[in-house]
Amino acid sequence: MQRPLKPITISQPIIQRIESTRSDCSTDEDLSYIETLRAEAQNPMIKNFTGIECLVDDIHDLEEFLNSLD
Repeated sequence: MQRPLKPITISQPIIQRIESTRSDCSTDEDLSYIETLRAEAQNPMIKNFTGIECLVDDIHDLEEFLNSLD
Protein backbone atom coordinates (compact mmCIF):
# COMPACT_ATOMS: atom_id res chain seq x y z
CA MET A 1 0.00 0.00 0.00
CA GLN A 2 1.33 3.43 -0.90
CA ARG A 3 1.94 6.08 1.66
CA PRO A 4 -0.18 9.26 1.21
CA LEU A 5 1.75 12.17 -0.24
CA LYS A 6 2.70 14.93 2.14
CA PRO A 7 1.29 18.34 1.11
CA ILE A 8 3.76 20.89 -0.14
CA THR A 9 3.76 24.22 1.65
CA ILE A 10 4.71 27.43 -0.12
CA SER A 11 6.36 30.00 2.08
CA GLN A 12 5.62 32.94 -0.21
CA PRO A 13 2.51 33.29 -2.39
CA ILE A 14 3.17 33.06 -6.12
CA ILE A 15 1.83 36.56 -6.82
CA GLN A 16 4.22 38.10 -4.32
CA ARG A 17 7.11 36.21 -5.90
CA ILE A 18 6.16 37.53 -9.33
CA GLU A 19 5.89 41.08 -7.98
CA SER A 20 9.25 40.85 -6.23
CA THR A 21 10.82 39.55 -9.43
CA ARG A 22 9.24 42.35 -11.41
CA SER A 23 10.48 44.97 -8.96
CA ASP A 24 14.03 43.94 -9.85
CA CYS A 25 13.50 45.37 -13.37
CA SER A 26 14.64 48.91 -13.94
CA THR A 27 12.15 51.69 -14.60
CA ASP A 28 13.91 52.51 -17.88
CA GLU A 29 13.31 48.97 -19.13
CA ASP A 30 9.63 49.23 -18.15
CA LEU A 31 9.23 52.56 -19.94
CA SER A 32 11.00 51.22 -23.00
CA TYR A 33 8.70 48.20 -23.05
CA ILE A 34 5.60 50.42 -22.70
CA GLU A 35 6.80 52.67 -25.53
CA THR A 36 7.38 49.62 -27.72
CA LEU A 37 3.86 48.37 -26.99
CA ARG A 38 2.45 51.83 -27.71
CA ALA A 39 4.25 52.01 -31.06
CA GLU A 40 2.97 48.55 -31.97
CA ALA A 41 -0.56 49.55 -30.94
CA GLN A 42 -0.45 52.54 -33.30
CA ASN A 43 0.54 50.28 -36.19
CA PRO A 44 -2.65 49.38 -38.11
CA MET A 45 -1.24 45.94 -38.99
CA ILE A 46 -0.68 44.89 -35.37
CA LYS A 47 -1.34 41.21 -34.79
CA ASN A 48 -2.42 39.48 -31.63
CA PHE A 49 -0.75 36.40 -30.17
CA THR A 50 -2.71 34.01 -32.40
CA GLY A 51 -1.49 35.76 -35.55
CA ILE A 52 -4.92 37.12 -36.50
CA GLU A 53 -5.18 40.84 -37.21
CA CYS A 54 -6.76 42.80 -34.36
CA LEU A 55 -9.85 44.89 -34.75
CA VAL A 56 -9.49 48.67 -34.61
CA ASP A 57 -11.45 48.75 -31.32
CA ASP A 58 -8.94 46.38 -29.74
CA ILE A 59 -6.08 48.67 -30.78
CA HIS A 60 -7.79 51.70 -29.25
CA ASP A 61 -8.40 49.77 -26.04
CA LEU A 62 -4.71 48.85 -25.92
CA GLU A 63 -3.70 52.48 -26.51
CA GLU A 64 -5.99 53.65 -23.70
CA PHE A 65 -4.57 51.03 -21.37
CA LEU A 66 -0.98 51.97 -22.17
CA ASN A 67 -1.75 55.67 -21.71
CA SER A 68 -3.24 54.92 -18.31
CA LEU A 69 0.10 53.42 -17.20
CA ASP A 70 1.89 56.79 -17.43
